Amino acid sequence: MSYDDQYQMTSGELKQWMDKFGLNTQQLADILAVTKTCVSYWLTDRRKMPQTTIKLLKYFDRHPMNIFDF
Repeated sequence: MSYDDQYQMTSGELKQWMDKFGLNTQQLADILAVTKTCVSYWLTDRRKMPQTTIKLLKYFDRHPMNIFDF
């Protein structure tokens, strides 16, 4: 597995992640300091998620209480 393969997230995985934390598009955008449109693009596969964003979401997956620090 290459480095890039390790840090990928599909739109379906992002939707599942958001459901797990009970977040809507605007809430996730606020946490990540991006626009709602940006998150919508990720959810519809119009744009690829940046590696750093994926790493952050995976970090929150391992440490869910830290999401409230943002």
